Amino acid sequence: MREAVDPTLPAGPMRDQWTIDPDRGLWLFRASRLDALLDPLDALLLHLPPREWLAPQTVLVGHPGLRHWLRQALANRRGPGAVVANIAFALPGPWLDGLALALLGLPDAAARGWQHEVLRWRLLPRLHALDDARVQSMLADDDGTQAFALASRLASALAPLMLYRPDWLRRWARGEPAVRGDALLAAAWRALQGSGGTDGRRGAPASRDDARVAHRGERLLQLAHHLNDAVLRPAGLAEDPLHVFGLHHLAPPELAVVRALSRWRPVVLHVADPCREHWLGMGSGRAAMRAALACDDIGESAFLALDHPLLAAWGRLGQHFLLALEDNALAVNERHGVDTLDPAPTTLLDRVQHSLRRNAPGLMRMASADALDALRGDASLRVLRCATPLRELEVLRDALAEAFATLPGLQPADVVVLAPDPARYRPLLPAVFGAPGQRDGVWPWHAFDVPLAASHPLYRALAIALALPGTRLTAPGLLDLLALPAVARRFSLEGEDAAVLRHALARLGVAWGLDADDRAAFDAPPSVEHTFDWGLDRALAGQVFGLRDAEVITLPDDVRLLPGEGIDAGVAERLGRLHALLLEVREWTALAAASLTPGAWQTTLARRIDGLFAVAPGDDEARDALDAVRAMLAALADEWRDAGLEATAPIPASPAAPAASGLLPWPAVRDALRGRLDAVPERQRFLVGGITFASMVPQRAIPFRVIAVLGLDEGALPRHAPEDGLELRAQAPRFGDRDLASDDRYLFLETLMAARDRLHLSFIGVGADDGRARNPAGPLADLLDTLARFVPPGGSAKPEAGWPWERQARLQPASVRDVGERGASIAARPPSHASPPTGAALATPPTLEALLAFFHDPARHALRDIAGARLDALEDERLEADEPLEPQADRREAIARRLVFAALEAGAAAPAESPDESLRLGGRLPPGALADALWREQREQALTTLGLLRTAPTPPREPLSAPRRIAVSVALDAGSTLTGEVAVRDDADGRLWLIEAVPGRQGDRLHFGRRIPLLLRWLALRLTQPDRVNIALVGSERDDDFAGRIAAMDAACTAAGTAEAREANAAALRAVLRAALDFRAAVLRGERRYLPATSWAAWRHGDDDPGRVIAAWAGAGIPVGERDHAPGYAALWGQDWHFVPGEGELARFVDDAKALVASFGALLDPAHGGDGVGGEP
Repeated sequence: MREAVDPTLPAGPMRDQWTIDPDRGLWLFRASRLDALLDPLDALLLHLPPREWLAPQTVLVGHPGLRHWLRQALANRRGPGAVVANIAFALPGPWLDGLALALLGLPDAAARGWQHEVLRWRLLPRLHALDDARVQSMLADDDGTQAFALASRLASALAPLMLYRPDWLRRWARGEPAVRGDALLAAAWRALQGSGGTDGRRGAPASRDDARVAHRGERLLQLAHHLNDAVLRPAGLAEDPLHVFGLHHLAPPELAVVRALSRWRPVVLHVADPCREHWLGMGSGRAAMRAALACDDIGESAFLALDHPLLAAWGRLGQHFLLALEDNALAVNERHGVDTLDPAPTTLLDRVQHSLRRNAPGLMRMASADALDALRGDASLRVLRCATPLRELEVLRDALAEAFATLPGLQPADVVVLAPDPARYRPLLPAVFGAPGQRDGVWPWHAFDVPLAASHPLYRALAIALALPGTRLTAPGLLDLLALPAVARRFSLEGEDAAVLRHALARLGVAWGLDADDRAAFDAPPSVEHTFDWGLDRALAGQVFGLRDAEVITLPDDVRLLPGEGIDAGVAERLGRLHALLLEVREWTALAAASLTPGAWQTTLARRIDGLFAVAPGDDEARDALDAVRAMLAALADEWRDAGLEATAPIPASPAAPAASGLLPWPAVRDALRGRLDAVPERQRFLVGGITFASMVPQRAIPFRVIAVLGLDEGALPRHAPEDGLELRAQAPRFGDRDLASDDRYLFLETLMAARDRLHLSFIGVGADDGRARNPAGPLADLLDTLARFVPPGGSAKPEAGWPWERQARLQPASVRDVGERGASIAARPPSHASPPTGAALATPPTLEALLAFFHDPARHALRDIAGARLDALEDERLEADEPLEPQADRREAIARRLVFAALEAGAAAPAESPDESLRLGGRLPPGALADALWREQREQALTTLGLLRTAPTPPREPLSAPRRIAVSVALDAGSTLTGEVAVRDDADGRLWLIEAVPGRQGDRLHFGRRIPLLLRWLALRLTQPDRVNIALVGSERDDDFAGRIAAMDAACTAAGTAEAREANAAALRAVLRAALDFRAAVLRGERRYLPATSWAAWRHGDDDPGRVIAAWAGAGIPVGERDHAPGYAALWGQDWHFVPGEGELARFVDDAKALVASFGALLDPAHGGDGVGGEP
């Protein structure tokens, strides 16, 4: 017997030699820490190499991520001068399948035909023959979507039965029932048995003589029998040890092969066993345990009687695996010496792990109340209740900053962050931790387990393209597709082209649908308005005629439309390239009704992908992604050939696809490709340096110094199989079964044991909307209950401050002073939204237009105009995804306001009774009766506003002129000048008028946002024009004489008889302008508060009815408050404002609104005394 010696192992309780029979035997080495298992693995790899120098050594691992860790761990262990090479890390399933094919002389197709991906295609054409009323009802009006989903689900249910219930499959093949409720699965299995398979030649149908190809479970059992019955060593079988590392489960046929294989080569199992004691129920003897396993509950009662409740709650899967190993002729069953050491635990995490290792929950007990309270400073095990996923990440950031500051030598690569659903956090990571992959960053990080669709924009583009058939095409959706580089490159629409097209499509009124027929396919009226064809026709007409407000024209096909505005040669050229994209999109949408042969699908999809995507020269990542897409199509074609689809019976037809032999409907093809895009590529690198963000995946519990688990919400863990009646093993469980729930519970146990210094656990434990407590996931609830039972001293009640290991996270992020030095730069980063700039940007005097924009909508002005933070998708000028379908005015058009000024310019008594055709053909009105209803509503509002204006004390004499612009330049102080333009109208007597017409608005809706900009325009004109300036503010009711007060002031200014009086008036007006500029600057610096409606309510009602101020900001039903006005600038700007009567923002708004009104004096406040001009702000 050769010995494998590792001289680096310490003496004493640790063994200094690892010895096995180099020729045969099943060897089991156990340790509670996965990294301790490196000792026997490395020693045996070094000292028992293969007899052939170039032959690789084989190590089976439970997950691809484990192979990356093992390779690094072995390299670190051997040191910089050693080499870790020629080790084949393989997954047990594929490796055992390959061994079976090789030793049994079977073709590759024998394995592929029973893979889940192929099995679903074999089932798909046979669903219509299943004698099941539910299935036939589902397929009656199906386009292929439900059929493919059912075939996939049946394949998922049947695949594990090949390993865990082969006896059921044999009974079903004979037409016998095996368990209650098995009729559907039994029928599906018999359909597969009758389908034959392939004879080894890819795609070739099997002959009658060899139609029955053994499934995976049968093949493995055949292999086990072959190895057990062999007299001589099977040819080609390696002789060096086979290592199985870190697994906690093998299916019964797999374990049978491993046992049989140990006759011919050493098989060494390196198993992480959390408990060093007889936690397997073996303390009472093997016979008693076998008797317990023979009971209906397969030993459940005996297992639950374990001393440690966490082993009982989480350890089932590992218990069954270890029992299966214990119950066989093991050559050696040895635990690593590290588990015999009993160092005194120093942290709460140590105590919990030590108690599990000893199966003694009492070892967690604290000696006194003071010792319990001291745990508040122990960060080794913390459970955080948070309100949102973003707060979970922010709290994690703060915890990591503290860990890096206090744990000696901690590096980002020593940290892993896990989550049951990492997609929930992935979009938020850059906002909290910065950009990924930056090795020079504070904490470099990377995400693992990223679905293929999220790993490169080209995959995302393919996902969008797959959704085109059967989905209505909207203008925003088309531009989202165009925003993807591969698509933009293909149609030469890059750089600023998308912004130009967005503006053009919005002006043209394009909403959705390729044409009228496309709209009709979605059960919408087959009208051409607002479709892409209609919009492009309008653009072409606009470019030909080149006139603003062109007349309605009739095209040769009798379509009438209004030529589009602003379509110059540059815009037209870009629209031409967009038309090419639309032609390709039309080809994609036509796939919705297609049913083709597998070969035809491969050709069609390859052509469509080449037609939609192009890669820039030198972009290697995009080139690799495009090659991977083509490989994906080839792999799908391989599945079809392995399923023998070309030779199968007809696939059930949908009404849109006539029946034909071997045709595949588009939904099945689409969903198969989507599944590949949603999957995580096996070749993703797991450990590449920096903090790792990954999924919680069974058999990948790798040790890290710091482990964080996020998203442990109720229902997130453990996972459960679908409740569709197809998971039949739960009705009759057996020893050695594996299920999702057991996997996840054992994974949580492994995760707890894998943390070396810190275990950070968090969940959404409080409702962000209602503040109510939420429950954690089941395993976390088990942990919290166990800690509360066993950690406090006997008889201790829960402290008023709560248990020391539980924390309720603050609603707001921590400040820099609350985090460690290394995390300070991350915590100090500005929030994700843009903040208004200060300094030079505010020192420069704004234009009059900027001042007006501020007082009309300060949040938009500060964030969009100054800071550059745009919410384009939510803007009023956004590109719409729907045509107008409500009888309400489009704010971009303000139809009632247009009617008011049209009547005033024409001198007409009333607006027209019916809408002008150009409004509908220009896309400004909804179709049909909705347009008439909207017109009547808007006309009534316009009539009310006209009546109020015409019955004013000094109405304008009609007709009014069209608006004209007057340049103004007002010298203020210290050499500063306010410049800009003011739009005015002339009445029939030649008088200047400023008219603010807002039909439908009344009362508090005529707030500062309407009054102050109008007042500022009057001030600018009054200081630059010699003639009278008339003003009118009209809505749906008479105002509070605001215009009358301005008219009186205007008359007083123009009537001043002396130069001194005129200069005094001018100085007072300039002071008001100066005060307005200063107020704007103070608001942008955060020193004052101002929002038009909220500030108006604060001035009018803040002292006696603060609830109205809160309603103005937050809303009180309908209408919504200013906070919720689209597109959301106010909400973003004031996200940290909290309105509480008598304090906080409410008091600030009241005080600042009073200061604002005081600065304008009687111009805003009729109660203001003095000369009518404002004071200081």
